[in-house]
Amino acid sequence: MSIHSIRAARTAVREFARIVPALETATRDDARAYVGNLRERYATATVQQRVTILRSFYTWAVRRGRVEGNPFANIKAPKPDALLPRGMTRDEVDTLLDSPWSGASAERDRALLSLIYSAGLRVSEAVSLDVTDIRWTDELIRVRGKGRKVRTCPVGSQALELLKQYLGDREAGPVFLNRSGDQIDARSIRRMLAARCRAVGIREVTPHALRHAFATHILDGGADLRFVQELLGHVSIATTQRYTCVAARRRFDAYTKAFKRAQSPPTSKVLRRRGNLLKRFADFLAVERGKPARMVQRYVYCLQHLREGVGPLERATPAAIRGYLEDQRVAVCQRTLEARLAAIGAFYLWAVANGYVATDPVGSVLREFRRGFAAAGKAVAS
Repeated sequence: MSIHSIRAARTAVREFARIVPALETATRDDARAYVGNLRERYATATVQQRVTILRSFYTWAVRRGRVEGNPFANIKAPKPDALLPRGMTRDEVDTLLDSPWSGASAERDRALLSLIYSAGLRVSEAVSLDVTDIRWTDELIRVRGKGRKVRTCPVGSQALELLKQYLGDREAGPVFLNRSGDQIDARSIRRMLAARCRAVGIREVTPHALRHAFATHILDGGADLRFVQELLGHVSIATTQRYTCVAARRRFDAYTKAFKRAQSPPTSKVLRRRGNLLKRFADFLAVERGKPARMVQRYVYCLQHLREGVGPLERATPAAIRGYLEDQRVAVCQRTLEARLAAIGAFYLWAVANGYVATDPVGSVLREFRRGFAAAGKAVAS
């Protein structure tokens, strides 16, 4: 287990321990209240990670007789949103790497970022790289990835040349060093990259965006998906397939930009409000987010039910939605109400982002209801 996994497990257990009287006596209601609180504060992927860790922790405790039952046994971890990777354009990469460099660490920083992009490395892989891992004549490097898996990656000649200039006569030890002569850490690389982005006038990105850019750009160039999977060190091909969606979208955007008859006629926000918003939202969930059909149908049903209660969704007011949810609090169970809150929140975030409504009418309402769920859960637990 990596140090990051250990740190995440320690954080999850300690956080849960702070909200329950004792870990040994925690109940399922405690677990539900905790998960509800997490959903208000963290991304879905983080919630999923915390639930998985705590379920494993209690499974371990039950096997050793420390507790009688697992409060997280029947708590389902939410599925993370199928967000597409956001990398960098070729112009942004060129601006980042080719603009003039200055400063005491300029030689190291340029070699480091060039290597991450050229080989598609994770920042942790770049940090752990040793001088002996570089095969200069073959233009290859040995990379230690997740799960202590080792793979060999090709490196571009420009990145190798920058590495040679930076390393000089060094023949062993970590490749990238800080000012003290110790191995550089990931946090320093993130700060350095953010400062570099500001200096050259592009949006701030993380080192992982360079890895995303590497994958998308070589797929744009016609690389085989399995080959890209090997280069990136992905265990599952499904992880690599996300980049095909990005590459396909870029090709379609280039097509519509260049081909006049593929472009939609300009429409005002008033015109965009017309038509079947629920169908467009369903298409967005299914096509762009990759949500399963069952989940899309559930979201549409929840929104149809809301429309019956408040009228046209694009003209619904916070007061109308609050009244609807108050009625539903009495009529349905908490689990059904939480599902409707999720559907309503996702719909209005999408509608605001795409210009179908001017402002989000439900943000404060949903937060109010979710705080109520968390408070109720704590009251039952006590």
